[in-house]
Amino acid sequence: MSNELQEKFGKKIEGRLVKTSRERKSRKDELNKNKLFNETKVTFKNHVNVISVIEDLYRKEKMIHVDFFKYNIFKTKKELKVFEFGSVVDIRHPSAIEFLERDIKNITRFLIKRGLTIEHMTDIIMRIIR
Repeated sequence: MSNELQEKFGKKIEGRLVKTSRERKSRKDELNKNKLFNETKVTFKNHVNVISVIEDLYRKEKMIHVDFFKYNIFKTKKELKVFEFGSVVDIRHPSAIEFLERDIKNITRFLIKRGLTIEHMTDIIMRIIR
């Protein structure tokens, strides 16, 4: 099931999401070419892109990542790529909002520690679920 979802997300969200190591290239190859998000300088544009991935996944695919951490994002020269979709759940899951809150909390906490001033986590959640 996870591979099917990853295939769908990779096509639907136009390359901002990538498959796990089952993709053509292994995670090791991907690491050699790109940097993990937590190893790079982050910008406000990165924040907007990360939140947009969460929002697209929720609104367009009706899914929540559930494991959205700085370690599951590659930063290339052109874009951010999210991977590790093994824990994805449908937005109708009984704990969906809790999972969404946790995903947003994880990434916003990281961005704030990196010195970014961003909107409040509650505002992000309300914008996504409305």
